[in-house]
Amino acid sequence: MNIGRRTFAFSAASFLALPATAQEGWPARPVTLVVPYPPGNAADISGRILLEPLSTEIGQRLVIDNRAGASGIMGSASVARSAPNGYTLLLTSNSPIASGPWVTKNVPYVVERDFTPIAGIARGALVLLAASDVPVSTTAEFVAYVKANPGKTSYGSFGQGNLNHLIMEMLRLRLGLDMVHVPYRGSGPAQLDLAAGRIQFLFDGAPGALGRIKAGQAKGIAVSTLKRSPTLPDMPTLAESGLPELRGMDAGGWVGLFGPAQTPAPVVERLNGAVRAVIPAAQAKLLEQGLETFTENSPADFAAFVRADSEKWRQVVQDAKIEPQE
Repeated sequence: MNIGRRTFAFSAASFLALPATAQEGWPARPVTLVVPYPPGNAADISGRILLEPLSTEIGQRLVIDNRAGASGIMGSASVARSAPNGYTLLLTSNSPIASGPWVTKNVPYVVERDFTPIAGIARGALVLLAASDVPVSTTAEFVAYVKANPGKTSYGSFGQGNLNHLIMEMLRLRLGLDMVHVPYRGSGPAQLDLAAGRIQFLFDGAPGALGRIKAGQAKGIAVSTLKRSPTLPDMPTLAESGLPELRGMDAGGWVGLFGPAQTPAPVVERLNGAVRAVIPAAQAKLLEQGLETFTENSPADFAAFVRADSEKWRQVVQDAKIEPQE
């Protein structure tokens, strides 16, 4: 596979203001937040938590429009094609922006050319789970078990190129593990097979993982982010395992707000300020979903964060020789 090293840098056009007539009186009508997933996704949940306070903050109603398809790419593409007037925005998790373009053929947009980063909304850890009958409870035991059974242990994902697939590939590459990937069509079948012991390991979002751990359907081993998850504060991170290969490992999901390229700079700043104003009051509800808020969160900060996240997954895809799928 050949993934060329391209520079992921949002063009100056992404931040340029359009003529004043495109900005005067914004927002004069409702603003649509396109969530490129069905209801229940982290982006959808975050959007519904922030919907009312953000509407109040900007003085106009916001409406969520779920446009699912192709792991978030279809809904994202619809925003990329929208007029850059601040009335159609993208509220998405990282897949169609940072990881999806590296594992999907013929993506109908170029992220750094076709979107304007506005603000990070929330971010969260994934949890490494083991089937209940697998004799491991720590990261070190996980590594020892897999190395003792090369090519015989399997891990599930919610689909080829999904974030939980790529995080396991990052872990596998760092530790030199020989594992079998079992991709599923969505989260439900993978979670059921883990509970039944048909696969041994799975990365899952913190809130869902907590439910499965409490129900005795799986064992939690470690979380994927550098900081511990507020949902599972007693569970160590992979970086805390003591294994030198995992020092500094930090990989998780996030939700952010984007506009089409050339969204007027005053609109971007107004939206960014609104997000930053309402996040503190929404923090408790986001934490209930296993999500933390961004700290440094200007449009430029968020753009830099997205660039770094995209490069991280580009490298994993290249090193793991993951072939892009249709």
